[in-house]
Amino acid sequence: MQGHECGAGLSGVNSAAKPSVLTLISLNARSLVNKLRDFEAEILDRFGLPPIICVTETWLTASIPDSFLPVNLYQVFRRDRVDRPGGGVCILIRRGISCHVCELGDCSNAEMLCVKVKYGSKNFVVCVAYRNSVADTDTMAVYRSVLQASTKLSIPLLITGDFNLPDVRWNTCQASARFRQAEFLQLFTEFGFRQYV
Repeated sequence: MQGHECGAGLSGVNSAAKPSVLTLISLNARSLVNKLRDFEAEILDRFGLPPIICVTETWLTASIPDSFLPVNLYQVFRRDRVDRPGGGVCILIRRGISCHVCELGDCSNAEMLCVKVKYGSKNFVVCVAYRNSVADTDTMAVYRSVLQASTKLSIPLLITGDFNLPDVRWNTCQASARFRQAEFLQLFTEFGFRQYV
């Protein structure tokens, strides 16, 4: 669910220009606004041009245009927090990869964004989510809505982000009740999700 570099297991893509394993970078920026140069140096210089970059806590607002980001290299999809400073999520998809926003469930009350991607011969949906540590019942309802909608998909769903769940132990399927961590674990395992880091 959460990690830094994730092999999504999309092997056998028949294209010399694309690797057999998709590289997906997931990071919590705690503000792209004041770290854009660091972001470009760390991600783009270190990993080249990864096909997909998912970012939580972008701290972007409607007053900051997409052109602030490396839009010459990536298609930008974002959901900014609107009710208070901070938060926000975005997905950057390398130009040349076919993709579009995919509405799964009702994400309007959560910092979550889903994009359908065609990478080589593979189709899948990637979602990025940010859950603050005191997320309420509405956030869990959004996750349930997205997961239920995903059962109608005939393609894989990858969910990444920062869920602020330090006590979830995926390998033993145990979690503390603190911050609704056990409820989160139960919900995602109910729908067959596993953590890849």
